[in-house]
Amino acid sequence: MNPNSSNSETATSKIDSPYIAIFVLTLATFMSVLDSTVANVSLPKMAGDLSSTPTEIVWVLSSYIVATAAILPISGWLATYFGRKNYYMASVFGFTVASVLCGLATSLESLVFFRILQGLSAGGIAPSEQAIIADITPQDKLGRAFSIYGLGVSIAPVLGPTLGGFITDTFSWHWIFFINLPIGAVSLILTALFVKESKQAEKSTKEFRKDGKTVDWVGILLFVTGIAALELLLSEGPKDGWFESDFILLVFAYCVVALLIGITWEYYQKKPSVDIFMFKDGGFTGACVLIFTVSLVISGVGFLIPFFTQTLLGYTAMQSGMIGLPGTICQLITIQIIGYASDKTDIRRIIFIGLVLTTLSVWNFSTFNLNSGYNDLVWTRTYFAISIAFLAATVNTVAYYGITPDKNNSASGLLNLARTMGSSFGIALTSTIIATQSQIHTGNLSNHANVFNPNYTETIGNLSQTFQNQGLNATESIGASQGVIWNEILRQATMNSILDAINVYIILHLCVIPLVFLLKRKKSAESQ
Repeated sequence: MNPNSSNSETATSKIDSPYIAIFVLTLATFMSVLDSTVANVSLPKMAGDLSSTPTEIVWVLSSYIVATAAILPISGWLATYFGRKNYYMASVFGFTVASVLCGLATSLESLVFFRILQGLSAGGIAPSEQAIIADITPQDKLGRAFSIYGLGVSIAPVLGPTLGGFITDTFSWHWIFFINLPIGAVSLILTALFVKESKQAEKSTKEFRKDGKTVDWVGILLFVTGIAALELLLSEGPKDGWFESDFILLVFAYCVVALLIGITWEYYQKKPSVDIFMFKDGGFTGACVLIFTVSLVISGVGFLIPFFTQTLLGYTAMQSGMIGLPGTICQLITIQIIGYASDKTDIRRIIFIGLVLTTLSVWNFSTFNLNSGYNDLVWTRTYFAISIAFLAATVNTVAYYGITPDKNNSASGLLNLARTMGSSFGIALTSTIIATQSQIHTGNLSNHANVFNPNYTETIGNLSQTFQNQGLNATESIGASQGVIWNEILRQATMNSILDAINVYIILHLCVIPLVFLLKRKKSAESQ
C-alpha cells in the first residue's frame, strides 16, 4: 500500500481539499466562542429584566464556563463512543436549541439552567472539530489547517462585546441568544453536506462499543464533577477571599478528592473515560503545558488591559476595546503566514521564537504607568498580539505529531481542557495578585505620607493653597488635599500590583521555554 495514502483513508471530507470542510467546522466554533463573550456587556440589562442583583446575574457567565469545562475531559470518550460526527452535530444542535431557550428565559433560574445546557453542548464542539481537522489534513498541511481554524477563535472574542452591545441596545438581550439559531442551522446543514465520518473513526467506534460494559460511569462522574468544582473554585475564589470562605474550602476539598480518585480509577480501567495515558507522551504533555501557559497569559493580559485603562486611566469600554483592534487585525494576518511557514520548516523553531517574542512583549507591558498614552497602549498591545500569533496555531499543531488517528478524540479533549483551565487560572491569578498586592503597596506607600516627609508636607501645602483659592477654609482644604493624595496612593498601588502580575507572566513564560525540546518533529512524507 502506498504510505502516502494513509491520510486519505482517514479523510472525513467528501471533497478533495480539506479547507472547505475546515471553514465549515470553524463556523460552530465561532458561534460557541462568540457566545462566551457576547453576554458580558448585556448583564446589566439582564439583571434589570430578571430582577437580579449584580452578584446573582454573574452566574449567567459562570454557569456557562463551568459547564463547558466540566464536559471537556470526557469529550474524547463521548466522540469515540457515539461517533465523532454524531457527537459533533449533536453538540451543535444542543447548543442551538439551548441558545433559543436562553432567549426565551423569563427568570434567572431558568436562564442559568439553559446556560448550563448550552455550556455542556459547547464543550463538545471544539474538541470534535479539532479531531476532525487532524483526521482530514495531511501532516504537512496541518499548520495551515489550524491557522484557518484559528480565525474563528481569534475574531469571536473581539467581535463578541461589540456585537453584544449593539444587539442589546438595538433590540434586547434576548437576541444575543436568538442570533445563534441561523448560525447553528447553517452549520448543521453544511456539516451534513461536506463532512462525513471516516472509516477509521467508524471502526474505532464499533470496536469501542463491542463490550456492553464499556461505559465508565465512575470515571465520568468523578471527572465531570471534579473539573466543574475546579472551575467553580477559580471563578468564585477571588470574589470570596479564597480559603476565608467555607464554601470555597468545601469546593476545594471535593475538587482534590474527586480528581485524585478519578485519576487513580482511570489508571486501572481498560477503556477509561479520560485517557490519562496520553500524558505518557512527552511531546503531547509538553504541548498541553504550553497551551495552558499561553492561555493563562492571554487571558491575564486580556483582563489587565481593560482593567488598567478603565479603572486607572478613565477610558470608556469602547476606547478600551479599540486598543486591541489593530493588534487583532495584525494577528489574523500573521497567523496565516505562520501557519504556512510551520508546514515548511521545523515548527519547534517557530514556537521557540514565539515564546521569546511573547516574553519580550509581556515585559514591554512593564513600561506602563499612570501617564501612558493611547498610542503607546495600542503599539504594545499590537506587539503582544503578533507574538501570540507565533503560538496560536503552532502549539496546537505540534501536539498532534505522533498521535495516532484513534487517539485524536482524546487528544482534542485534553488540549481544549488545558486551554480552558489556563484561561480560568489566568483570570483567577490576575485577580488575586491585584487584590493582595494592591493592599501591600497601599500600606508601603501610605507609610511615606506623613509630616516627617518634606515632599508630603510640601504637596499638602500646595494643594491646600489651591483649594483655599477655590473658596475652602483652611481645615477643609487640608482634608481635601489629604483626600487627593490618598486617591493617588490607591491608584499607584493598583498600578504597582498590575506590574507585579506582569512580572509573574514573564517568569511563567521563561519557565516553559525549555519544553520546546520535548516537542516532536514533523514526520517526513515518506514516514507518514
